[in-house]
Amino acid sequence: MPDQTATNMEAAYPSVDGFLPPEPDPPAEGVRDFENFKKYMDAVNEYVRAAQKYIDGATNDANDIIKKRNDAVQKAQQMVDRYNASLPKEEKK
Repeated sequence: MPDQTATNMEAAYPSVDGFLPPEPDPPAEGVRDFENFKKYMDAVNEYVRAAQKYIDGATNDANDIIKKRNDAVQKAQQMVDRYNASLPKEEKK
C-alpha cells in the first residue's frame, strides 16, 4: 500500500483560483443591453480560456509526474533484477 503522506512537492500545487480572472457578471438588462452583453460575453470567453490554460498545464504536469514515477518504477525493478541475478540459483525465491 502506498504511503499516503509521501510527497515530492516542495509547495502545494497552485490553485486554479490564482489563474482565473474575476468572475464576470451578466448585465442587468441581459441581451437587451447589447454593448454590455458583448463585454460580458468577451469576459466569459476570457475566463474560459484562462481555465483551459490551467487545465492544459495541469494535464502536462500530471503527465510529467506519471512519466517520472514510471521511470522510478523501472529503476527500482532494474535494481531488483540486478540483485536477483547476483544470488546463487538455490537462494533465489
